[in-house]
Amino acid sequence: MSWFKRSSTRAAGGSEVGRRAVIAMALTGAVALSGCGFEPIAAAPTAFGEKDVVLSSINVTANNARFRYRVRQELLKSVTIDPAAEQSLNVRSRISTAGLAITQADTITRRNITASTGYTLRTASDRENAPEPVTVSGNTSATTAVNTTSSPFSAEVATEEAVERLALETARRVLIVLRVNRPEV
Repeated sequence: MSWFKRSSTRAAGGSEVGRRAVIAMALTGAVALSGCGFEPIAAAPTAFGEKDVVLSSINVTANNARFRYRVRQELLKSVTIDPAAEQSLNVRSRISTAGLAITQADTITRRNITASTGYTLRTASDRENAPEPVTVSGNTSATTAVNTTSSPFSAEVATEEAVERLALETARRVLIVLRVNRPEV
């Protein structure tokens, strides 16, 4: 038996490469891509391994309730909350949209959604009523685009999915900062 199978449907648009060869090439490509660190955009989001960051609290504020909830949930997947911990995290985000493609009929067919996020990691003070010193603070921004159709329902669903992607990306970026700046145990 050979790896290549002759197809009798060549005149009908068939291929001479058999199913096994296609499967072998796909597996080889998958192994090669996984070895170089490639991660598909549509891959399921995962936590960053063990919960090696311990915080006393996480406070997320945003002008979009779904975004606020998803960022907090993603952070909680990778962070241990302990009220006695030395550090607390504050995350402030603002979601904005901008129309990119506008038809002659004044209809927006594509828009950008941007999440601008500021984060502050604070260390608890030893003294009462003393301000908590800032360990790390910074800003990050993530943008995604949405194609809208003539259906308002599908446009709303696409927008909600885009906000979900932005929340996951924002949480990922904040977690990277937390991992780099975590206190030595």
